[in-house]
Amino acid sequence: MTLRVLMREAPGREEPIPAFAPLLDTLDLDNVVVTADALHTEHDHGAYLRMLGAHYLAIVKKNHPGLHEGVRTLPWRDIALDHYDRTRAHHRVEIRRLKTAAFAHLDYPTPARPSRSCAGEGSCPPGS
Repeated sequence: MTLRVLMREAPGREEPIPAFAPLLDTLDLDNVVVTADALHTEHDHGAYLRMLGAHYLAIVKKNHPGLHEGVRTLPWRDIALDHYDRTRAHHRVEIRRLKTAAFAHLDYPTPARPSRSCAGEGSCPPGS
């Protein structure tokens, strides 16, 4: 197993969105999982990664209202909990939950499994 961790600050006034593909063009991404900041949850980025054979985790926030609404309205209460962790750290109790589900109806390049991750007390609605 090979782990590659990349972080690149866009130099000067260069915008991070156009810097995405040139940075990743130098890597073999076939069957690799790519994660990026929510800023990179762009249709073009998802299509680019799938074209290279990569898998990706897209962070969905309200800057993509249609996609956000599609993920938000999935039946999360009916989806089994995949992971639960309760730890004490930094003088507080931290609770992390993870759920995943198969879907095919969201408007994003080849979506397959949305996940919902909640960290901390009250970060997910009760029962979700």
